[in-house]
Order: sequence, then C-alpha cells, then structure tokens
Amino acid sequence: NSLAEQVNASTRSTSTRWGEHGQVAHLTATVESLAREMGALRAQVTMCMEVQFETQRAVRQEVAGALAWQQQNLSGHTNIDQSPSAPACDRSGGAGGAATG
Repeated sequence: NSLAEQVNASTRSTSTRWGEHGQVAHLTATVESLAREMGALRAQVTMCMEVQFETQRAVRQEVAGALAWQQQNLSGHTNIDQSPSAPACDRSGGAGGAATG
C-alpha cells in the first residue's frame, strides 16, 4: 500500500466515524426534543382532564340544585316556569340561563 492509499483509507475511516457520531448526536437531539414535546402534551392532557372533571362536578351540582328546588316547590305551584325564585335554568329553558336551540 502506498502512503496515499493509507491516508485515503484513514480519512474514510475517520469521516465514517464522524458521520456516525453526527448521526448519533442528531438522533439524541431528536429523542430529547420528542421527550420534551411528550411532556408538554402530557401536561396539556392532564389539564384538560382536570377541567373536564371540574365541569362534570359543576353540572352535577347544578342539576342536583335544580332538582331539589323543583321537588321543594312542585307542590302548590301550577306554573313553575313563571316563579320569580326559580333558578335561571328553569326560567329560560336552558342551562345557566342560555337559550337552547
């Protein structure tokens, strides 16, 4: 082998090693980025679940209150919808006073 061939072989070997190192570094950076994104998504899903549970709790509370009010005031009233003390959902026909359609 000539000196030129040995240098070329050494250069190819070195560039292959550096190429592999670059690929590993790139993959490592990609995995780290994906891990950060997954953590952010996990936090968002957790927050959405907490909001959903809180909304379900509030709806249950509103329904229970409306049913309790209706049960207490049903006897003696011929037209519950016109009662001034009725909850907003009973007077307007929709939950929270919003009209349904």
